[in-house]
Amino acid sequence: MGNAVAYSRVPSIMIRVLFLLLSASVFSLSLAQDSEVGDLLNPDLRAWVDERGGVFRVGTDSGYRPYVFSEGGQIQGMAGDYFELLSDRLDITFLTVEYENFADILDAARDREIDIVPFLVDDPVRSAYLNFTPLFFNIFDRIFMRANGIDFEDVSSLNGLRVGYVEGYVLGNGIEEDIPDAEIIAYPSELMAMRALSIANIDALIADLGVVSYYVQQENITNLQVVGDYSYADDQSIGSRSDWPELNAILTVGINTITPEEHAEIFERWISISDFNAESANQLLGWLSLLLVIGMLFAFGSLVWVYSLKRQVARRTLALESELHERQKVEAENYRLATAVEQSAEYVLIINKEGNVEYSNLAFFRLNAAIDVLGKPFVDLAINENKKVLYSALSNLKAGEVWRGKIFLDVPGTNEIHVAMTITPIQGESATDGYVATGRDISHEEALEQKLRHGEKLSALGTMAGGIAHDFNNLLVPILGFTDLLRKDVDPNSHGLLDAINSAARRAQDLVQRILVFSRQNEGSKESIDLAIEVNEGLTFLRSLLPTTIEIRSDLASEQTILGDQTQIQQIILNLGTNASDAMVDERGILEIILDTYEVTIADASSLPDLKLGRHSRVLVKDDGTGMTLDQQKHMFDPYYTSKPSGKGTGLGLASVHGIVKTHDGAIRVTSSVGKGTQIELFFPQLPATAAKINEVERQQFPRGNGEQVLLVDDDELVLDAVGYMLGKLGYEVTMKSCPLEALDTVKSSPDIFEAILTDLT
Repeated sequence: MGNAVAYSRVPSIMIRVLFLLLSASVFSLSLAQDSEVGDLLNPDLRAWVDERGGVFRVGTDSGYRPYVFSEGGQIQGMAGDYFELLSDRLDITFLTVEYENFADILDAARDREIDIVPFLVDDPVRSAYLNFTPLFFNIFDRIFMRANGIDFEDVSSLNGLRVGYVEGYVLGNGIEEDIPDAEIIAYPSELMAMRALSIANIDALIADLGVVSYYVQQENITNLQVVGDYSYADDQSIGSRSDWPELNAILTVGINTITPEEHAEIFERWISISDFNAESANQLLGWLSLLLVIGMLFAFGSLVWVYSLKRQVARRTLALESELHERQKVEAENYRLATAVEQSAEYVLIINKEGNVEYSNLAFFRLNAAIDVLGKPFVDLAINENKKVLYSALSNLKAGEVWRGKIFLDVPGTNEIHVAMTITPIQGESATDGYVATGRDISHEEALEQKLRHGEKLSALGTMAGGIAHDFNNLLVPILGFTDLLRKDVDPNSHGLLDAINSAARRAQDLVQRILVFSRQNEGSKESIDLAIEVNEGLTFLRSLLPTTIEIRSDLASEQTILGDQTQIQQIILNLGTNASDAMVDERGILEIILDTYEVTIADASSLPDLKLGRHSRVLVKDDGTGMTLDQQKHMFDPYYTSKPSGKGTGLGLASVHGIVKTHDGAIRVTSSVGKGTQIELFFPQLPATAAKINEVERQQFPRGNGEQVLLVDDDELVLDAVGYMLGKLGYEVTMKSCPLEALDTVKSSPDIFEAILTDLT
């Protein structure tokens, strides 16, 4: 086993002696029972086998090497050798069924998914669903710690430490009794437990020496040592279905035919533990005595030679100590680097020159079970077209080059993740010997970046909307001003036309206010309003936005007075209406909007916990669209969440509605089911009807002038002309300036001639 794991030779002699004694007893029993030559099974058992096609399922996993594992769909290890003998002698076939770990094998045996469990300890729990053959092999467990770990005296030294073992093994019950004050940690396999011990995630490991020594060679783990024996010995049998006692009898017959020599040959092939040979030791002692006598005869003649040799030995010792010190430094540095890679938060994988994954660190273990990755093609980790990208990267990389890119990986049990990956070739003596790949999950970063870009777009849109609203408002000023002036100069019969122009301009002004609220240049203000008027205004605008194939039905009760903002209430109607339209198949359906009074009572406490008892105005919006799932209802008010196709929704519509309702001290209740449409209820605290604001434009009498000087400043020529003309008609002398600097110079040159200065805020 090299220098990776140190162990005592004396226990191995005990193992060998016990093994041979047990094998001899089994062989003697075999001779007593099977004296015939030919078919080992009696006619009844052979008929039972034939009824089942001669095929029996054996459960294996990849983590119990060298005893039981599977490769290429066949049983390997010591169990493979035993089952090959049983198959030849009993003329039956064993079908391998592979599982991820030992615990899964036991579950499969309990559920009758397999017929046989090899290398198993008989205990009362398992006897409920398994029969067991006579004992045919012993496994002795050892206690492992790191080479530079805690001092160990006996099993009680493990109290207060973190001790690992393999989940599902019977020895777990004994560990808890022997070291009750230790933190017992179960691992799916010996390999994962050894790695945890190597990087100090645990302090000690109790496991079988054969399994550990196998993985020490395979994984090159150099910092573990055996510190003691564990008193627990696993007496191994073969377990088979308890409802098939015939199968247990057949396996027992086959085991009894295996000779001690065959047992020893299988043992030597898979477990490399050197025996201590007493006879060889005695021979060595005799030779040493003889050499001592000869050395004494020549002692006087070789004093000078000895002195010279001592000096050479001293010099060589110093050189060896220096070399050992350097080697220890290198090993410590290698261990530090290996630990850093193993504990790195980024994914690290090593790929051989055939393109298969040879190693993955703990970060990738947590992302994807190692049993699904190790030994598998690296390109299979990617999704769809990304496989070709990885294959091209591995095929075209040359020494000294580095490939960087973003790959979608397929992770079992989770959604796909986006990984920023770097692949570098590992240069061998003459050619590329493999590749090292590092990766980092950037899925969350990209989601945040996408939201940031979306927010920047909305901000730019708001800025643009504010500019458009400002310019549009400047166009409305002369329209409204000249309309009022014309009212005095035209035939009273034409006043109706002027009223229509004035009404349209006023509605345009309201639209400007909505745009300014959207662009956050005007936050709006709450005042007592008639909710029916504002909902109806919103419906008027909504009808111009929705296709004619959608029927809008409304039933608006009057005297619904609330404290609110007109523009925001209309925005609610627009958002809910467009959402309902998007939910209708082929843009066909019925959208119903109802406004009424709702009395909130104790019965509503669970669904409307934020509302006070009493009268509320309720806006009910119903559609016959596709409806929402429960998951969609949980997230429908989250900002940027949308179930609509890409490019069709921003995810802000319902979030805005929720925010507006909350700022109005209201509440929302949603009822929806897939295929049956959605009903959204909005509740607002109701005010007395007399508090409603009358939205009629009162005619105001403007003060007339008597030749007073007024300085008018505005950057828009149309506004200057309109306002200047109106002020002139009112009897004022108007000086108009479109440049603010020119206006300032005019005031400085004649500060006393102007009675007033009229300008906008900019």
